[in-house]
Amino acid sequence: MSPVVSVLLPSYNHARYLRAAIDSVLAQSLDALELIVIDDASSDESWTIIESIDDPRVRASRHEENAGAHATLNEAYAKARGEFVAILNSDDVFAPERLQRIVDAMRADGAGFAFSTLRFVDDTGEPCPEHERAREYADACTWCSSKPATDWFLSGNLAVTTSNFVVRRSLAAELGRFRPLRYTHDWAWALDAAARAPLLWLRDEPLLDYRVHPTNTLSEDDHWRHIHENAFIQTLSIGRIDRIMQAQRDQRPIGEVICALLRNPSGPPAVTLAQVLRAQHGADEAELERDAAGSEGPWWAEQLAACTGQHRRVFASAGEISKLAMQMASQREMLEQRWQAMERMRFMIDERNAAIIAQKELIEARWQAVQALEGDVARREQTILDQTRLIDERDASIAAQGKMLEERFANMQKMGDEIHRRDLRIQSLEADIARIRNNPVVRLLLKIRQRLRGR
Repeated sequence: MSPVVSVLLPSYNHARYLRAAIDSVLAQSLDALELIVIDDASSDESWTIIESIDDPRVRASRHEENAGAHATLNEAYAKARGEFVAILNSDDVFAPERLQRIVDAMRADGAGFAFSTLRFVDDTGEPCPEHERAREYADACTWCSSKPATDWFLSGNLAVTTSNFVVRRSLAAELGRFRPLRYTHDWAWALDAAARAPLLWLRDEPLLDYRVHPTNTLSEDDHWRHIHENAFIQTLSIGRIDRIMQAQRDQRPIGEVICALLRNPSGPPAVTLAQVLRAQHGADEAELERDAAGSEGPWWAEQLAACTGQHRRVFASAGEISKLAMQMASQREMLEQRWQAMERMRFMIDERNAAIIAQKELIEARWQAVQALEGDVARREQTILDQTRLIDERDASIAAQGKMLEERFANMQKMGDEIHRRDLRIQSLEADIARIRNNPVVRLLLKIRQRLRGR
């Protein structure tokens, strides 16, 4: 029995995420499915992981050489047997109820092509609503939520990724191959689908985790390739507006639809205009596609920039030009603010200059006073020097007198010592005399002498 859904899983160097992607398919609540895995010559462990899957619903094969995402998808589409065909890239993850809910809604609505709201996650699987692309996607959803289906792929790629595509296999057969475009093969295919069958957007809740990481293809900075592919998408959009409106039963005036087309931030106006003119003058889609897919030598738009002498930014996308305009406006506002700040500073400087002049005059007056004080100080210093000299002379005189007094004092001490020695001798003599006088013989002799003198 044929499966209800054929899930195509192109694999390339996503070994880190691959098992989670495969498991999210095999765990779907809708069991009647087949999983067609084609590894596009991965250089990591991807093929080892794929070979380890033991499930009869899985059909796997491997390229010996890398063929690219568009070629791998075309090959996988040729193998699909289901009533519906879904795609899951090897770094994204299905919600468990995704396929059942989308298939039921497509059958009820009669849609040929469907997609859901998605959630942006980082390389660890955590939601990252603040990522730049997540914010842009949220803005696009807000704008498109009130718009007819015609606008969903004219204003941008609302599905974001092939992982978000579910299509009836009968419609896929009409649409044919994915174009050999690196960045916009999904968008070009969705535009073709919108021109052939009613679209369905399940917007109630996210049914797909879209992983953003440094190796995402859209993160590549291939300036001219982005410009060429986006100009090609714009050219396709312009050429398909009538058919898309008819397929989506849109009765609005064309002017309202053009509003959606001009809202697309990725469209490069100058290159798109050149491509539309080429289409009007005989260039067919195949020729324009070849220019967008790239070839040897410089890009066609790069040559256009060279021959016109215009800066490459003239050929940028509307979003880039808008960002440049906003940056210029912001810089202009910043320059105006700085000019006003400079004016305020100039006024402050004038005030400070006046204050400085006043301070200078005050300093001059104080300097003259200081000069006068210096003269007075000089005179006082001279007086002090004179007084110091007199004091020095007095100190010298006093020192000399002190020395003389010290010498006299020393002599007096010597004299005192001599007098003391003499006093001691006198005292000794007096003691000797007293002893002699007290001698009985001497005393007798003295008495005899006195008597003799008395006679």
